Amino acid sequence: MKNEGHAPDVVTYTTLMDSLCKTGRDEDALQLMEAMEGGDCTLDVVAYTCMLYNLRKIGKKEEASKLLTTMKQKGCAPDLVTFNALLASIAKSGDVNGAFRVYTEIQDFGFKPDVYTYNALIEALCRAEDVEEAFNVFQKLLDDGCSPDLM
Repeated sequence: MKNEGHAPDVVTYTTLMDSLCKTGRDEDALQLMEAMEGGDCTLDVVAYTCMLYNLRKIGKKEEASKLLTTMKQKGCAPDLVTFNALLASIAKSGDVNGAFRVYTEIQDFGFKPDVYTYNALIEALCRAEDVEEAFNVFQKLLDDGCSPDLM
């Protein structure tokens, strides 16, 4: 691409990072992210969210936590999509405590949980076989004015 006079942008890099992660090459994706930071391409919330989701998905909790801290330090504020992506990846592992930590952080950042937030919490609780609490979260979803969807 560069050889043909075209400079890759953040969308191109994010697509590459996501593809690398999906093929088990997360270290290459992290190196690409570092190269972006050192080059002329600024990481945006979508790029960070992509990496956070993929790192959590493959069980790299510490790396994801460090990346979230770096994201905030660099002035790139996470949005609700970022938090929901983290929450979804945590929920798949059944980490109820981790899921509720992210849920609290969502509210601390001033975001209103949406149906995706609640779906992830319900999934984490169901994976942990806590159906009663999952029902309580479902009731909270309704109380907060969210419309349930088909997960």
